[in-house]
Amino acid sequence: MGLKRIFGFVPDPLDAFLQDVFDAELPALVGQAELVQTLEPVVSKWGAAGTAAALAEAWWRTIDADPAVLALIARLRQQGILCALATNQHRFRADYMRATFAYDSVFDHSFYSYQLGYAKPDVRYFQTILASLPFAPAQVLFIDDLETNVEAARTVGIEAAQFVHPQSPAAASVLRALLETFSVVLPD
Repeated sequence: MGLKRIFGFVPDPLDAFLQDVFDAELPALVGQAELVQTLEPVVSKWGAAGTAAALAEAWWRTIDADPAVLALIARLRQQGILCALATNQHRFRADYMRATFAYDSVFDHSFYSYQLGYAKPDVRYFQTILASLPFAPAQVLFIDDLETNVEAARTVGIEAAQFVHPQSPAAASVLRALLETFSVVLPD
């Protein structure tokens, strides 16, 4: 992330700084504020020479999309399977994801927490999504990297599984094998 490059120093204690950042992010995740505005008091508190915008840019605009996983999603959609993105994001990062990875065309639906007003693992997040889909909860499969989110989805009747991207070329194969455990099988 380059905190030294952004601020001119690494905040100490780092854990306290990170907690301040995460606390500042929460209102933005549920659409109650804009990220850069919520970060300004954090940057000021820590006496950083850098700006909240620079911190946001460095921290929340450094993601990669796995081309093999995106290709798997495309194949699922070709088979008539509705694919949706369900993610905790504020507008700042969601706009970046949309522009950089064209997620609005990759997925049939995108459910960003800032738009829904709730963030995972709040069950209202999942209830809001279900209300917009033409499926019963048991007909929906939710895959997430955090077990707490998977458990929350299950509490409203959604089929759910944990998938932590292995950061290797095998990720799409691992995801495909997981899908097969739910009878989602793609022809070779």
